[in-house]
Amino acid sequence: MKLYYSKYLAVFNFTSDLLLLNFSLFEAFRYANLSLNNLTLKLLVLIVNLTWLLIAGQFKNYKLKNQLEPEKVILKLLGTTLCQALALGSILYILNIEKNIYPVVFCEFLFIQLVLLQRFLLFIAVNYARVNKHMLCGICIIGDDNNAVNQIDLFYNRVGHDYKIVEFISNEELDNISVHALVMSLKQKKVKEIIITSKKIDTNYINSLIEECSFYSIQLKLFSNTLSEMSNAEIDNFQDIPLLSLNVKHKTGLSKIQLIKRTFDVVFSVVLMTTGSPVFILLAIITKLTSKGPVFYKQLRIGKHSKPFYIYKFRSMYVDSEKNGPQLASEYDPRVTSWGRLMRKTRLDELPQFWNVIKGDMSIVGPRPERQHFIDQIVERAPNYRKLSRIKPGITSVGQVQYGYAENIEEMCMRMEYDLQYLGKMNLNRDINIIMNTVKVMIQGRGK
Repeated sequence: MKLYYSKYLAVFNFTSDLLLLNFSLFEAFRYANLSLNNLTLKLLVLIVNLTWLLIAGQFKNYKLKNQLEPEKVILKLLGTTLCQALALGSILYILNIEKNIYPVVFCEFLFIQLVLLQRFLLFIAVNYARVNKHMLCGICIIGDDNNAVNQIDLFYNRVGHDYKIVEFISNEELDNISVHALVMSLKQKKVKEIIITSKKIDTNYINSLIEECSFYSIQLKLFSNTLSEMSNAEIDNFQDIPLLSLNVKHKTGLSKIQLIKRTFDVVFSVVLMTTGSPVFILLAIITKLTSKGPVFYKQLRIGKHSKPFYIYKFRSMYVDSEKNGPQLASEYDPRVTSWGRLMRKTRLDELPQFWNVIKGDMSIVGPRPERQHFIDQIVERAPNYRKLSRIKPGITSVGQVQYGYAENIEEMCMRMEYDLQYLGKMNLNRDINIIMNTVKVMIQGRGK
């Protein structure tokens, strides 16, 4: 069974490993008085990183069911490092650049020490947080089966899952509360998992509960002796106590495609913001000179799992342009400045959103984030819109490329259909294709 917070540890470990690997490599070059101006050494940096990513992927270093199992973590790290060292030695020999083997050996030696130290400190920090109850998983149990409750309690204690049962709901209480009201109440109490032990719950009620829980990132589980005909179910076994996961398609763990997508997003954004800094500075100066007000504009949007965040843009409208309430921009919107209209046509006003990507609020490709005011109106017409909250919103999207900007709720619903198609077909090749099409839109000035 995966700990509900293990996804954060997986991302943290993945990022820190890459940073420590490259730090070790550059230290090895510095120790050997080697300059990175050498094309061979640049190639070596690329090879070292690719071999680590490929071998770590094969060893599934970041897919542990429990990121806090020291023995498994250390064994996988040692195995991965050894295989990488052998692979690098073979590659250097094949490319006839084995003279660089000593810096690589030094790099591997330093890297394994640093990464083991990082894991050791992480174990200490996480265990401290667990002991002090900072990582509790709030649980709600629905049903009157006391025997099932006792077995659930035993199950979570055995797997070392730090949890707190914050709510018991009987069958009688369930009859007097709607699905939406129930989930909203549990969300306020920070419940992460709902476990159903009752055999008397209506199938339609469970189906509605699955949809609501998926929208608010609450894991729904069914105690295995409960009769159910639900699809998409999967059993989490531990010895003789199984639990049935109903909405397994929406688990919060980081999948391989999500890990690749996140790595691409961060690398692409950092490179673009670094190399494009002169353009950013120029756009900021022109924005400041052409109209009164701040250079940047921030606005509250709704992100993955309905989490609000501030999106950043170069200001393209006059100050107080929404003093009468939220409004969608139109093609000849009088609120847009002359310079802002040019930026919007070429989408240059959205460049600061790469900072949102680095922060983790957004992805480069994904459905456009909207404001809650408009989301409520869209959901009334098209409830499927809520499915888009399962992934991070993006700077660009299939909907924006193939449909374009929307000026009203009806058009937003039509654009949604394109983004729903992307939801089940995410891959790096498709993201790159969407980015290239976005660049074409920018050059042609087809933005609004």
